Amino acid sequence: MGTTKPWLAHNTGDFGEAFANVEGIDFMIDDNPWGWYNVRGHRPLRFTSASATSFIPCPNDRCRRGGFDFGTFLRNHTYGSKITDIDKSYPCSGDEGTPAGRRKGDPCMNSFKVKGTITYKSGAE
Repeated sequence: MGTTKPWLAHNTGDFGEAFANVEGIDFMIDDNPWGWYNVRGHRPLRFTSASATSFIPCPNDRCRRGGFDFGTFLRNHTYGSKITDIDKSYPCSGDEGTPAGRRKGDPCMNSFKVKGTITYKSGAE
């Protein structure tokens, strides 16, 4: 297995190991819901159990330290036992400060539109 980012307390590249009670996920994440950053092209991202990544960077060129932590999002939503549908917007965690990070600027105005389903394994509590 190649280099992986930690999902929980240890490194794993296996979604099933990181989220043992989850059968599967199917999410569309729009990192540019208002079209402000179309210079890079507008591309809603689709995530499944086989293609999930732990972090989505912010498309705002002025944003520093921002993005959407999909790994933390999943950890906060995978403790159920029924199918969970999510359709919500989450603000970017970054700011429009200086590139070197010496000065923190105004909060980034971008958000991430998250829509999807978490399906749990039968018998998961």
